[in-house]
Amino acid sequence: MAPKHASTASVKLEAYRDLSLSPLPSPNLRARNFHTRPRSRTAVLAPLTLWISYNVFYKLSLVPAYSPAQMNSWLPYIGTVMVLAVLSLTSLLWSAFWQPPALHRFVLILIPANVGAWILIDSGNRLEQHGAFNMLIFAVIITPLNLVMLTFYNWWRLAAGGRRGSNRRDQERAKHGFFGVRIDDDAEAFKDDGGGLCEWKPTTAWMQLLPFRQNFFVGPLTCKADDSFSARFDGDKLVIDDCEATSTPIKSYIDDSLLQTLDGAGYSILPATREWGLPVKADSLKAPTNDFQMHVLDYVYNHTYAYTEPVTIDAGIDTVIARCGNVEPKLVYRITDVEAKSDIPAPESNLNIVTLFIDSVSRPMLHRRLPKTISALETLSHRPSLGQNTSTSSPTSSLYEFFRFHTVGINTGPNTRALWAGLPDDTTSGPPLWQQLRSAGYTTARVDSMCQDWDAYYNPGNTRNSTPAPPTLDHEFIAYSCLPPYLPPSKKLAGNFWGPTSIVPRCLSGEHQSTHALNYAEEFIRKYKGSERPFYINAGFMDSHEGSGEMLRAMDDRLSAFLNPATSPIDYSNTAVLILSDHGALMGLNYVFFENGKVERAEPFAALVLPDSYVAEEGRAERLVGARMKLVTAFDFYEMTRGLAGVRREEGGRGVDFVGGELPVRGCAEAGIPEADCQCV
Repeated sequence: MAPKHASTASVKLEAYRDLSLSPLPSPNLRARNFHTRPRSRTAVLAPLTLWISYNVFYKLSLVPAYSPAQMNSWLPYIGTVMVLAVLSLTSLLWSAFWQPPALHRFVLILIPANVGAWILIDSGNRLEQHGAFNMLIFAVIITPLNLVMLTFYNWWRLAAGGRRGSNRRDQERAKHGFFGVRIDDDAEAFKDDGGGLCEWKPTTAWMQLLPFRQNFFVGPLTCKADDSFSARFDGDKLVIDDCEATSTPIKSYIDDSLLQTLDGAGYSILPATREWGLPVKADSLKAPTNDFQMHVLDYVYNHTYAYTEPVTIDAGIDTVIARCGNVEPKLVYRITDVEAKSDIPAPESNLNIVTLFIDSVSRPMLHRRLPKTISALETLSHRPSLGQNTSTSSPTSSLYEFFRFHTVGINTGPNTRALWAGLPDDTTSGPPLWQQLRSAGYTTARVDSMCQDWDAYYNPGNTRNSTPAPPTLDHEFIAYSCLPPYLPPSKKLAGNFWGPTSIVPRCLSGEHQSTHALNYAEEFIRKYKGSERPFYINAGFMDSHEGSGEMLRAMDDRLSAFLNPATSPIDYSNTAVLILSDHGALMGLNYVFFENGKVERAEPFAALVLPDSYVAEEGRAERLVGARMKLVTAFDFYEMTRGLAGVRREEGGRGVDFVGGELPVRGCAEAGIPEADCQCV
């Protein structure tokens, strides 16, 4: 059977009628009719029916779930009853303007009181009680719906011109990759006997037609920095400048109670968590608090000191918090020296590896939300297969985007177990990439803006059940992401407006969480660039893991500067850069209500930058050009990363090192993708 090719779907907007509203009768007439006309009973029964309908449907949307899989199965039902609740309340609101004055005023008071009551009844952020997420979805639907009802005609005129054209270009761009390469380019070249390429189900990203950000109501996506004092590392000393405070209160992160008062400035040391074992790093999805976070905060409480002059910080400590009075503390970090690996032979490969992992972002969404990053990546590289130099300079690397990178499970668990450790399910465990590469002689680091140790959470069988434990990497920058106010000390408080799933800027010490992660990664790369041993860094970001689909924009400036060869610390002549995700969005309106969201959930982003000198050897260029259009999974990227580092492939692995070997044309079953997860047509 010949391969199917997805045709270019043009964006189609449904035409809406301009509904004219009849003039309202005078207030006196309306009041008189309420008491005298036969329709007065209907005037009461209709709003009452709508009010009851709203409460019934909203109550039904609060159905509890007891596992991520069960919640996923409930989503269509929750979405349906949520829409019915929105329509009921919207109808109640608009019908009030045609009711007698007394009933009109009563309804306008009843609606906010009723919504507020539901917030008090259930404002949970857990699977069992998810009222906060429901209310967010409810607000995100009902607010723009009613705004559109008021302004739709004028917006339509605007959309028919520049805005509509801009949105159509945005959707069309999402069907392309870097350099304008289309997903169906070269499809004919991959025909084989009786088979063909996997094609994504054609869908339309309707949510991209909105004329505003979905989280427009939170304001700018920026963080406000406080410049009243500064802090830095000067060699091995911490230096705090310009602090004029006479005292610094140290308050509890839990209940805001005063623990102590320091004279003048102060500082707190964050733990070197790379030496922590499972007892202090473990966390449970159902636990009311993050146990790992609690251990980090306890350590901070017990390692807080007054500052009087530049102070020497122990060599094993990377991160401190500088404090001055009541202003926001400063996060200060450095890269400390690690013990020489004299007992470990030099690795077979001398290729540095930088992995940037962005949770919950599809390939089309990354193109929509990170235009500066896309431009930076195109600037530093050749166009694959054409050898076209798109840079004003002479690039030393080539960029490959993988159009058919497909998930192997629904959420982070199965996808990252495959990606970092090649694990087929949660019943097995094994050393992750950073541990394997450290054992092979690499200098390694892991950065994560989620207060969660991946090994302890998803691969606990590989984590030592003691503390201190022998480290499995050389540097770890995770404890900073456990600090309030970014992450509240209770899972009930984290959610839509705080923590790693927030739809508002995730700020800490005047910067986005992702900025701190990239700053640390940059310092790591600068320290080890040019050293005798190659390095491997794995940096994780949560900016796209939220319900509005908008927060990814906040990291575009810093990420593009990190990757742009004019400002990047990376030496692209001897470094491989892998940028990828585990899956597309699992939250928000697009995933709950539209087929596009279901398809993009299974279509994570993946791109690889490799030095030209490396690609030119052993037929790698031809294999990479072919792999970018074939079905590829996290198992393949796991084996490919091991191959880049010269780590020998183990027998029985599910993946294919598509740089070192040929990636076959496969279907979902052959690639290890469950049938229920497959989005190929």
